[in-house]
Amino acid sequence: MMVVCILLALPTIMDIFPPAKATPEGQILLTQRITSIILVILLLTFLIFRLGTHAAMFASTPFSQRDQVHNGHQSRPSQIVEARIPYLYLGNGTAAIILAVASASALACTYYIVDSLSGVAAITGINQSFFIVTFVPLLGNSVKYSSIVVGSRSFNQIELGIRAIINNVLRVTMLIAPLLVLVAWAFDQPLILRFDGFEATTLLLSVVVMTYLISDGRSNYFEGLTLIGTYAIIVFSFFVRPEDPLNVIFLGA
Repeated sequence: MMVVCILLALPTIMDIFPPAKATPEGQILLTQRITSIILVILLLTFLIFRLGTHAAMFASTPFSQRDQVHNGHQSRPSQIVEARIPYLYLGNGTAAIILAVASASALACTYYIVDSLSGVAAITGINQSFFIVTFVPLLGNSVKYSSIVVGSRSFNQIELGIRAIINNVLRVTMLIAPLLVLVAWAFDQPLILRFDGFEATTLLLSVVVMTYLISDGRSNYFEGLTLIGTYAIIVFSFFVRPEDPLNVIFLGA
């Protein structure tokens, strides 16, 4: 995730810290497009790595609860409990139709929500960045994250929840954001995911904090409160800071 965030922030770094001669806008746009292509290639490679060549490394139940080590020592149960896969009630065709309808509905709702938040920001005088960072991620991901928490508690495996959240972040940063740039390029529309210095620093520090807390694959309530406190500080910072209307803000995951 750190590498992905650095790649996303490179156009911003080129814009904020120019050499003696300012970097032309076209060069920054070219860097953004090349970066997007590399991110998509990395995502495809990750999928091959995740689902094909090294699928065993990402298995939810790499060891049975009764696995034993034949080394002369007493065996002990694995810490990972085998999850019971529920019965599938939907066929592939029905699931595909439901997914398509739900995706279209979510897209329509998101469009009107973002448009409404822009109007609310203009009326109230509050930064649009505050609404985007606060409400859009919560409204868009609340059901997903609640299902992750419920599933992790049901199987007593916090690793499953952490893995699902990381996959969601990677999907946004390695697919959706680069895809927006490439689609705009296909329609001959310049699009740069440009952060200012504060936004780029906030993004990188957020990834540093999250990576450090989940690096051991375990968690507790204090680490959870630490993440919530970090999020609250970031939200308040976006509430009080002045906004640059030229920037394209893309921080919701």
